Parts: sequence; C-alpha cells; structure tokens
Amino acid sequence: MINSQYLSAAKKNSFPGYEKLKLETELHADYAYYRRAVNLIADFGAKLIQVVWRKMLPTEVDKADRCVGDFGYELLLRGKYDLAVSILEFGATLRNLSSDRTRRMMIVNLANAHKLSGNTDKCEAVLIGEDWSSSSIEFRICIAAIRNDVEQTVALMNEFGRGKGIGLEGYQEWPAFFHIRDNSQFKETVTEIFGVEFVPSAREKSSINQVIEMLRQKSGEPQKQISEVKPKEGQSVH
Repeated sequence: MINSQYLSAAKKNSFPGYEKLKLETELHADYAYYRRAVNLIADFGAKLIQVVWRKMLPTEVDKADRCVGDFGYELLLRGKYDLAVSILEFGATLRNLSSDRTRRMMIVNLANAHKLSGNTDKCEAVLIGEDWSSSSIEFRICIAAIRNDVEQTVALMNEFGRGKGIGLEGYQEWPAFFHIRDNSQFKETVTEIFGVEFVPSAREKSSINQVIEMLRQKSGEPQKQISEVKPKEGQSVH
C-alpha cells in the first residue's frame, strides 16, 4: 500500500506518473518489474560478495576470480546479457586479479555480451582496448569468431588443431561461436579437425535461480536445504 514515505521517495526521484499516486492505493509488481528487481539484487549481491570476500580472505583471490568469471560466463551462456555486461565489467576492473589470463577471459566474454545484446560498436570498443597480439591462439580464435570473421577463425582453428583449451565441446557450446556456428565453412572445419559431425548445443535461456544453481553444481557445493519453519501457536508465517 502506498504510504507517505513512498510518495516522498517517488516525488524526490521523479518516478514516472508520481503525480497520480495516492495514499493507500494498492501496488502490484508485474513480471517486468519483478525481473528488473531480481537482476538488481543479483547484480548488487554478486559485487558485494566479491568486495567482502577479497577484503576478508585475500589468500582466496583465485577462487573469487573464478566465481565472478564463471557467474558472468553462465549469465552470458543463458541469455542474461545485460546482467552479464555489468558483472563482467566489474570483474575485469577488479584490482589484484590472480592472473592477466583471468582478466582477458572476462574481457572477451564482456565484448561478446555486448555483441549478443546487439551493441556491436561497444563490443568492438572493448576488444580494441586490449593488445591481443601476444595472446594465446585460443583467445585469437574466440575474438575472430565474435567479430564474425570466418576466414580468420577457420585459419586459426586449422593452426590450433586439437590443442588443449577449446576442444570439440568448446566449439559446440561456447557463446563466442554463437555468431558463426551456422556457417558451413566453420562446421566443415570442426568436422575435419575432430572427425565427427558438428552438432551445436542448444541455446537456452534460464532464470537467475537456475544460473546460480548451475554454478553451485559446477563448484561441487551441495545445495543447502531450507528447513521447514513451524509457527508457534497464534503466529502466522509470511
């Protein structure tokens, strides 16, 4: 229900249509509002955890790096591009990352998050902000794929062969290859290298809840069960 505090905050922040709001009017949260709220909480919560984790346990910076990088990647993989951009921008600019490779992985995924959300200019701006000339061939393959440069991607794939790092699963699943995996030349090259028909993994969209559960399974952490709360006599549970 709208109260005086809500009205004051709505006016102060120029909430759209605040002039029409009235005291004691019932408010409703539609799906779009709920989705935005969940994204904001997930975004803030992930960043707060990182700051506290690094402050309290500086010896675990490598674990913290993997956590923020994996979260950004899973969001990207599951179609949560705006949230992926926010998390990966934050992660790539953290001080004292465990390695430059970790930072560059987040930058590549950040560029791809921009590309998949339709912001090609921002994607390219992120990529040209780094010197990739001395990077490993895995990075250069992914960057060429994100740029839709099939000729360069295929040339690097043939040079790389069955090297460790990407592998058949990588070509089938990684979001970097979403842009070119329907290209016949790309598919033929995968088949030539691995000797099997190229079958891309399905692109699925998931809720934030599902993304977090996937991360938990990846880390091997058991799911915490919430015990049933029984109200005392005369109480209600909300």
